[in-house]
Amino acid sequence: MLLNHETYGDPGQQAIVVLHGLLGSHRNWRSRAQALASKYFVVCPDLRNHGGSPADPDCRARSMAIDVIETMNDLGCSSWIWMGHSLGGRVAIEGVLGHPERARALIVVDIGVHRYEGENRQILAAMADIDPARLDSRADVDRALHDQIPDKRVRTFVVSSVRSGSNGLTWVHDVQNLLDGYDDMLAEPPAESGRTWAGPTCFILGADSGYLGIEHEQTARSVFPAARFVRIPEAGHWVHFDQPQQFDRAVDEFLQGIELPD
Repeated sequence: MLLNHETYGDPGQQAIVVLHGLLGSHRNWRSRAQALASKYFVVCPDLRNHGGSPADPDCRARSMAIDVIETMNDLGCSSWIWMGHSLGGRVAIEGVLGHPERARALIVVDIGVHRYEGENRQILAAMADIDPARLDSRADVDRALHDQIPDKRVRTFVVSSVRSGSNGLTWVHDVQNLLDGYDDMLAEPPAESGRTWAGPTCFILGADSGYLGIEHEQTARSVFPAARFVRIPEAGHWVHFDQPQQFDRAVDEFLQGIELPD
């Protein structure tokens, strides 16, 4: 599956693919991609069932990773740096573990390799219960979601997925596919696969986020023995939004400090 994407920088430079999280899109990474584009050829796709990419009921990370590989093949890239946030991090992990010949380095943003519970299922269910076309504005969507998604920041992020079209408001993502396939997203914890990768790896984490605690670092190292861990102060799950300059510095220091394989 070829994915909708944007590119930044010179295609002759080292390629890096940047993968968004659940209910995100390539748009979320424009600022960070522009910061990287002076040194790298940056590719920001929409994962399947997200944004402008095709819909598919298969929501497994390994299938999403194959989409990324097919898209990078189409761009003429044979191997690249994988970077992903949250769900995109799990897709990047699957890409590296399943297709190591395509990996030069791995950056995982605020997600681990252990098994997670389905804490985002309620968000998807709340979205599926609403038909935005019956509402007049994003403010109406926000009010309709208020009781089921009380966290204002999360709700604002969800409402940003509403687009206006010829038939009124609509979700830009295939919410039903994501809800129906949610168990498949959680069913492939990398720590339980028995696979490892010894290449250069960095986990960049929000110090205020609970997605990958210190107690989970050893589990991550069992899969990625060369892993480094960078915890960014005053940052939650959306590390790259909360502390963009510190995030950019962490990425740059990691990539400048390693020798990329030929």
